[in-house]
Amino acid sequence: MEDYIFKVADQDWEFEEIYKLNYQSFVKEIPQHDKNSDEALVDKFHSENIYVICLKGRELLGMIAYRNRRPYSLDSKLDDLDSYLPQDRRVCEIRLLAVVPEYRYSNISLALVYKLITYSLDSGSDLAIFSGTVRQLKLYGHIGAVPFGPLVGSGDAQYQPMYLTDEAFGEVENSSRFLTKVSPELDGNGGLSFNFLPGPVALSARVKRACSSDPSSHRSLEFIRDFQNIRKVLCELVNARSVQIMMGAGTLANDAIAAQLALLPGRGLILVNGEFSRRLMNYARGAKLSYETIELPEGDTFSPEAVRKAFRENDDISWLWSVHCETSTGALSDLTELQGVFGEYDVKLCLD
Repeated sequence: MEDYIFKVADQDWEFEEIYKLNYQSFVKEIPQHDKNSDEALVDKFHSENIYVICLKGRELLGMIAYRNRRPYSLDSKLDDLDSYLPQDRRVCEIRLLAVVPEYRYSNISLALVYKLITYSLDSGSDLAIFSGTVRQLKLYGHIGAVPFGPLVGSGDAQYQPMYLTDEAFGEVENSSRFLTKVSPELDGNGGLSFNFLPGPVALSARVKRACSSDPSSHRSLEFIRDFQNIRKVLCELVNARSVQIMMGAGTLANDAIAAQLALLPGRGLILVNGEFSRRLMNYARGAKLSYETIELPEGDTFSPEAVRKAFRENDDISWLWSVHCETSTGALSDLTELQGVFGEYDVKLCLD
C-alpha cells in the first residue's frame, strides 16, 4: 500500500494513461462510446476536468474527474436539474470514476472518491453531483450520497443521478469505519493512527479545512452575522433565552459557572473522582461558594443512589456541579441516570 500515490494528474504521460483507462472502462466494458483504432478516449470535457489519479509507479490504477462549469453532463440527461438539488449551493460535478479490473475489489475506488471530494470542498464547492453506476450504489452509500430523479442512460450503461452535500460527507468522513476503509491508501505509513487516550481529540479533515481558511475581520458584517447566528444556535441547543460567548480556556468557563452559582440560594454538591473534578472545588472556593462533596477513588463513577442520599441528608442543596467525562482517568458518568435524580429534586445541574 505504501507504493500507492494519489495525486492530481499533471504530466503528459499520466493523461495518456487516463485516455486508455477511459476507453477500457467506457467503451469496452460499459458501451457508452464507439470503438476506435487508438483504443484511447478523450473526454468531451477534458480541458475543464481536474483528474485525481492513483498510481503505482508509472501504472495508472484508477481515476476520477472533477469540474465546476455548466452545462454539466446531467443537464443533458435530466430536465430542470436544479429542481432536484438543494438550493443555494456551490455545485460541482464528479465524473469518470474508473479502476483497472484487478484492483476493483480494493479500497481504491473509495479512496479516490474521498480524495476528490476533499479537493472539491477545498476548491469552494459544497454540493457534488454525479451519475453513479447502478453496479456501485453500495459504494456511494458509504460516502453519504443521496439518489435523485430517474435512472439515466440505457441498456448496460444505466446510472443513478446522485448528490452529496458537504454536511453529509463531513458526518461520514468523521466515522472510524470510513477512515479504516480508506486509511491504507491515504497514509504512506500503512494506516491512520487512532488515539484512545483521554485527549487530545483528533481533528476531522473538515475542521482542518475550516481552520486553514482565511479569517474574517472581527469588525466585518460577515463576522457579526456569524457571531449572532452562533448565539442563536446555542440558545436553541440549551433552550435558553440568551447566551454569551467568552473567549478562553475551560478555566474561564468554570470560573463563569462559579460566578453564576454564587447568585443561587442554598448550598451545592460537587462530585469528585479525579483531577479535573478536584479543580471544581478550587473554583468554588474562589467564588466563596458553600458546598458539600462526594469523593470517590479515581476512575470510579457516581451511582444515582449516592447522589440521592446526599440530597436527602442536605435538604438545602440547590445545585450540583460535576465533570461529565473525567479525562484524567477516562471515567464517564451516566448523565441520563443523573438527570433522573434531578427530576426528583429541585436542583440545578452544572457540567464540565
